Amino acid sequence: MRMQVLIEKHTRIKSLVSVINDLTTNISNSQLLFFKDITVTMSDGSEELFFRTLINWLYALLYEASARNITFIKNKFNLYGISESTDILIAIQVIRTVLNHNLDLTEASNIKKKNFYDAWFNSKIEKSFPTNNDDWNTCSNYILDQIISLLESLLTCLKAVKNDENFDDIILPAWINIILRNYGVFEFEQVLIKVLENHGLSNIFDTNKIAKAQISNWRNELNVLADGFNFKQEATRIIENYIHKKDLCPVNGDDLIMLGAKKGPNLSKLHNKVKEVFYNDPCQKEQLLQRIIDMQLLA
Repeated sequence: MRMQVLIEKHTRIKSLVSVINDLTTNISNSQLLFFKDITVTMSDGSEELFFRTLINWLYALLYEASARNITFIKNKFNLYGISESTDILIAIQVIRTVLNHNLDLTEASNIKKKNFYDAWFNSKIEKSFPTNNDDWNTCSNYILDQIISLLESLLTCLKAVKNDENFDDIILPAWINIILRNYGVFEFEQVLIKVLENHGLSNIFDTNKIAKAQISNWRNELNVLADGFNFKQEATRIIENYIHKKDLCPVNGDDLIMLGAKKGPNLSKLHNKVKEVFYNDPCQKEQLLQRIIDMQLLA
């Protein structure tokens, strides 16, 4: 019975997402989609598993699929007298990070996240981590209720925005421009994965790490384009240029030094040779290191 309540609330969230998408595409003449599709799936095998998958599902929905749209509309809450009691978005982000990663607690930023995480659970169940089904259920219900409230507020705000006399001339153009000019890591990473696949470089690199490192450069290249460009097409062009410059290689200078290479000007020359070997026949890092040894490139 308790699990059924959680499932019904999750279904309510999906229904609100659909309504918001329909409204957004309608008022923007299909130029905007508020929530993009996500691939994360939910599990109701247990209350703990429900909570863990819910956090990942909501992170994908609220950050990867809609972050810029949410920010744009939330910034207008005060304008239309819409209140928000709590920022559940921060909680989703931090809980996901701590649950899914082994944090280095010698770093101040990670200590801050862990303290937030502990305090959040303490405020809901008076302990720093759920230990039974009641705890997991309480936390899931709270998050689901908060997300439903957030989505209802977003929907209310969207209806107000739609009826604003400045919508067509000011609000919609500004909104579209923000979306076009500020594609995030997730969108670029999806294009990167496809481009790497096309070039026979799949499953070799950490695509998320590359996208995070290069996103400022890639966004700058989008900024010089005229309005109305096709993101996938232009991002593919930008990322293919990046790959063709041979800036990608699974082996770096530190790896070469570990193999016995000497520090100094010749290290860059050696690294360039290694890049040529890699691009001629792409492979995993371990295989490339072995090729370096077999080809006696360090000699």
